Amino acid sequence: MNDLEANYASENSYSVYHHDSNESLNVTDNINQNDDCDKSPEGLNEPKHLTERKMEDEISCFNPTIPEAISPLWTFGFNQSVPLINLSDDRSSIVFYSSAHLLCNEVTSIACSGDKRWLVSGDRGIDSAVIVWDVKTREAVRTITKPHSYGVISVALTKDARYLATLGADPIDQSFSIWNWTTESNSNQEKDMVAYAPSLKDDDFKQKVGQFSFTQYIPDKFIAITGTSTGLLVIWESDKQPVKGENSETPYKRATKLIPLHQKGITFLTTTACHPYGKCIVTGDSGGQVKFFDCNFMLLFWYQDLKFGPVNCVSFSTTSLFTEKNQSSFTESIKGKDYPTCATIGAEPFIIEDFIVSTSSAFMISVTVEGGLKKIILREHDSDVNALTTHPVLNHVATCSHSGLIKIYDYESKLVVTMKSFGLNNPIQSCVYDKTGQYIAVGFISGYLRVLDSLTLNEMTSEPFTYGKGPITHIDFSYCNNYCAYADSAFTTTLLLRSNTHECENSWCYVARVRAHNRRITDLLFWTLTESKRSRLFTLSEDRTLAEYDLYNARKHSLPVIARYQVEQLAKPLCLSMLPLSCYKEEFFFISNSASKIKLYNTSTLMCRKTVSSFPQGIEYTKVLPLISQKNNSSYFMVCLSKERLGLIMLPLDG
Repeated sequence: MNDLEANYASENSYSVYHHDSNESLNVTDNINQNDDCDKSPEGLNEPKHLTERKMEDEISCFNPTIPEAISPLWTFGFNQSVPLINLSDDRSSIVFYSSAHLLCNEVTSIACSGDKRWLVSGDRGIDSAVIVWDVKTREAVRTITKPHSYGVISVALTKDARYLATLGADPIDQSFSIWNWTTESNSNQEKDMVAYAPSLKDDDFKQKVGQFSFTQYIPDKFIAITGTSTGLLVIWESDKQPVKGENSETPYKRATKLIPLHQKGITFLTTTACHPYGKCIVTGDSGGQVKFFDCNFMLLFWYQDLKFGPVNCVSFSTTSLFTEKNQSSFTESIKGKDYPTCATIGAEPFIIEDFIVSTSSAFMISVTVEGGLKKIILREHDSDVNALTTHPVLNHVATCSHSGLIKIYDYESKLVVTMKSFGLNNPIQSCVYDKTGQYIAVGFISGYLRVLDSLTLNEMTSEPFTYGKGPITHIDFSYCNNYCAYADSAFTTTLLLRSNTHECENSWCYVARVRAHNRRITDLLFWTLTESKRSRLFTLSEDRTLAEYDLYNARKHSLPVIARYQVEQLAKPLCLSMLPLSCYKEEFFFISNSASKIKLYNTSTLMCRKTVSSFPQGIEYTKVLPLISQKNNSSYFMVCLSKERLGLIMLPLDG
C-alpha cells in the first residue's frame, strides 16, 4: 500500500473557497468492524448518524456482491513517480506504494498520518476520487468523489489525521482544498481562509534559484525550507512580526537565505528523528545521493553510493528506537551496535530509523543504518510496459519496456524468476515465447531482434538479427517451432529458420526479408493446417490487405508472396487470430477492424463467411483460450483488448 511589506503581502493573498461536503462525501458501510476503529483520529468521536447510515442502492467496489467475470488478483511492479510510504515497525516490514491504477484513473499521490494509522490516495481524471484507508483493517473508511473537476495531483494529511488537503489537477483555475473528513460539516470555520504566496526571483539574491521541488517546515520553529532544482535550500522566515504578547505563527514568509546543499538538483526533502540532535533534515538529489543535516543546516551524514537514479522518496520505518524517554537506557540499548558516526568534530554515533529509498529509475532500496547494509528489494520498469507474453507450459509471464529491461515473473508464486537489462540505449518494443517455451524472442526499437533462452535469458545467437528497418512490432513462431517471423514499422516482414545442424554456430539463421505492404502491419500470424501440420504465414496491414507468404519455397534472401487479399473497404483491420476447430465445422481465422466488427474467414478459400459486432471500440489484441473448467478443451472463450477495455467473449461468435 505512494506537496515583505505589509501592502505587498495583502496583494498576494488569495481566498480559499469551501467545498460542499454534503454533495461529495461518501461514507462507506464498514467503518466500525473493528473495536478500536470506531473513533476518529486523536480520539475524536464520529457522529452516530455517519457510522450507522446505510445506502441500500450502493454497491461497494471493494466488496462486490455480484461475481465478476474478470477481476484483478495481483499487480506486478510499482509507479515510481508516486512516493512510497514505509509502514515497517518492530514486528513487520510493509511498504505502501502505488501500482496499477485499478481505480478509474491513475493514482497520482498517496500520503499518511503522523502515526501511519491512516492512509489516503488520490487519482487524476474524470470520475476521480480521494480515498482514506485504515491500515489496521486494510479497508476504505472515507471516499470523497470528484474532489476536483479533474482529480488531484497531490494529497496530504495532518499529523493527527483530522484534516485532509487536496491539490486539484485542473490545467486552468487550479484549486486547493482542505477537508474535515472526520465529520460531514460544510466548513471547519466560519470565516474564509487566506493563503499567502511569497515570491522569489533570481535578482533577489543575484543567483539562479531554479524550480521548487519540495517544501517542509522545520520542527519546533517558524521556519520553512524549500529545495530547488539547482541544489539550493531556500529559507523562509516570518516577514510580519506577530502581535505583542502572542506566540502564534504568522503565515507571512519571505526568503531570507539560500544555502547550497547539493551539486545537483534537490528532488526530495523531509525531516526525521535523529540521535543525538533530536531532528534532522533529509535531502535527496538527482544524482542519487541522500544527505542528512541538523536543524542549523550542518552536514551530519550522507549516502553517496545509492546511485540508482534521482531520489524520488525517502521513507523511514516506525519502531521503538526513539520511544525510550530515559537517556541512559537509550545509550545502553545502542551500546555495541555498529552505527556510523556523524561528520562532526565530536564524531557522535549517527542513529536514525532504517529507511527505504525509491528512485525515478524504478529502484526500491532498503537501507539498514546499523552496519550500513543496502539491499535492492525491487527493480521495475521505469517506463510503460509495452509488451508481455506468457509461457506455454510454465507459470511464467515476461514483460518488457522502453527502459531496456525484460523481466520474468512466476504469476502463481508472485516471485521474480529472472531479469535482464539491455540498457536505456536499447529500448524493447515486443517479446514473445515460442510454442514450446524454450526460447523467447525480443524485438527492439532499433530494429534488432534477439533470441534468448527462456529461463536464463542468455542469447542463443552470437549477434542479434539487424535486418529490421524500424521498431519490431510483431513476432511469432510456427507451430513446429521451425520458423520465426517478425514485422517492423517499415512495413517489412523477416523470416528466420531454426538450424538443426551442429555445424551452424547459431541456433537460428536469417532467411529473407520482404515488403508486402505499404502501410503499418497490424498483426502477424503463423497458422497450421490441422491434417498436415504445415505452417502458413500471414500478415495484416492498415492498407486493408492480408498477405500470405510461401514458406516452403523460401530461400536465402527470397521470401515469395503467394497472394494479397483485400479484406476491408473503409475500416482498418486491427488484429488477426485463429479459431479452434471444435467451435465450427469449418476452419476459420478472424479479423477485427476499427468499425468494431469481427469477420470470420475460411482458411482454405479465404472467403468471409460471417460478420459479428464486437466492442464499442475496435479490438486491437485477441487470444483464444479453452475454458479452465473444461478438461477436454471443448469450450473456448476469447480474450479481447482495446485501448480502454479488457473483456471476454464466449465462442462461438454470435454478435
